[in-house]
Amino acid sequence: MVPLLTTPLPVPHGFTTRLGGVSQGPFASLNLSAATGDDPERVAENQRRVLAAFGHPKVAALKQVHGTRVHLVEGPGTWEGDGLLTRTPGLLLRVGVADCYPLLLYHPEGLVGALHAGWRGVVGGSCLGPSPFWRKRAWTPRRSTWP
Repeated sequence: MVPLLTTPLPVPHGFTTRLGGVSQGPFASLNLSAATGDDPERVAENQRRVLAAFGHPKVAALKQVHGTRVHLVEGPGTWEGDGLLTRTPGLLLRVGVADCYPLLLYHPEGLVGALHAGWRGVVGGSCLGPSPFWRKRAWTPRRSTWP
C-alpha cells in the first residue's frame, strides 16, 4: 500500500497498489474487489487495512457502471455511477480502477471529488460532469446527480 500522499492538496488522499494485503494466488495481495472471485474474508481484511490507513472514516462508494453519472453526496453509502463529489469533511470517496483512470478533484471552497474514468465515461463527458457543481460550489437538492 502506498502511504497517504503529500501534495499541495489540503485534503487527505491516496492510491493503493497490490502490495500490503492478504489475498493469494492471482489476487495477491491487496485485492479490494469482492467481484473477482477472491475469498470474501481476505477482501474484507484488505479493505479494513486500507480504511485503517485513512483512520477508519465513513465511506461513500460507487457501484461503477462505466458511464457518466456523477453524484453529489453528503454522507456514507453506495451510489451507482462513476463519480462522487462532496463538501462533507472526513468522508472518504472510494473509487476503484483496474484499467481505467482515477481522477481526484479539489476546489478551494471545500468541494472534493473522485471519478472513475473509463473510455465510455471520458468520451461521454464524465470528466466534465462535475463542472456545474464546481461553478455553483453549493449543494442543490434538485440537482444531486450529473447528467
